[in-house]
Amino acid sequence: MESTVVFDNLPKTEAIEDYAKEKLEALVDKLTGGKASEVRVHLAVVNSREHPGEDLFRCRVQVKGVHVREVVVTKTTGNLYKSVALVAKTLHRLLPNIRAKIRDRKKRRGVQIHHALDLIGPRRHEARTAA
Repeated sequence: MESTVVFDNLPKTEAIEDYAKEKLEALVDKLTGGKASEVRVHLAVVNSREHPGEDLFRCRVQVKGVHVREVVVTKTTGNLYKSVALVAKTLHRLLPNIRAKIRDRKKRRGVQIHHALDLIGPRRHEARTAA
């Protein structure tokens, strides 16, 4: 699994990078069954010139895997650590739904393959033994 932490408009610190990896790695492994091809964590400060005031921190996680096309979760709060924790909590909440979609997709593929074999007809060795 290739995991990348990207800092936008934010000084890079090992503490927040380790915290984000610690919080999200186990969830991503559960989500993709250990077959995640790419995990990107974008951490950013969202400041607007039109709206002065407190800094807002955004955490955006993109997960791509073998069975998971793409899952993107974004949370913005006044605390960077809280944003990462909320993303982890949201991924944990979405886990059963995503697993169910993967199971349904696998079942549909199995049914489609089964029907395709029925349309082709008997296999060669089955036709020889019947004749």
